[in-house]
Amino acid sequence: SSSSAASSQEIPADKLKKFITYCRDRCAPRLGEEAAAVLSGQYVHIRNRVRETLAEKPGSSAAVPITIRQLEALVRLSEALAKMRLSAEVSVADVQEALRLFKVSTLAASQTNPQQSGGPVGVVVLEEVKRAEEFLRRRMGLRVTVNAKQMIEEAQTQGYSSEAIKRGIFGLVQRGDIQELNQGKILRRIR
Repeated sequence: SSSSAASSQEIPADKLKKFITYCRDRCAPRLGEEAAAVLSGQYVHIRNRVRETLAEKPGSSAAVPITIRQLEALVRLSEALAKMRLSAEVSVADVQEALRLFKVSTLAASQTNPQQSGGPVGVVVLEEVKRAEEFLRRRMGLRVTVNAKQMIEEAQTQGYSSEAIKRGIFGLVQRGDIQELNQGKILRRIR
């Protein structure tokens, strides 16, 4: 009973900072053979499943929601989970948790029907988002910081929909071109 009470208490910030510093400095877990096999198998499985879905539904988006970049992110996430446990090796459980997080975030977002958010479906949306991204790149010089709300309002005066600009910002953030600061209220172009 005392252990459950101790586990529900907050960890002081200074102690948490020391733990994180210790993890960064002293722990460098690597994928074990079994964990790597699970990750590789799931990567291939997801790509094949998406290809099958695209073959069954002609005219649907040809984007495959898991790329080498996302696979590398899954490896880093798995390593981070192992690092939190101060483990020298990434376990299958770490890989499974990283895959779960990936599925509920990235895959769920990629499979969302744009119709649910009130926008048109398909190529029109993609083209509008690409145009919005181009607008954002033109408007924001390298290393320039802007107010996100004002940027969306300015884009709307230029004829872009709020949804297209928000998706454009999301895409640029995901690719590492723009950084969101202050809980998404500030945008900074970093490349």
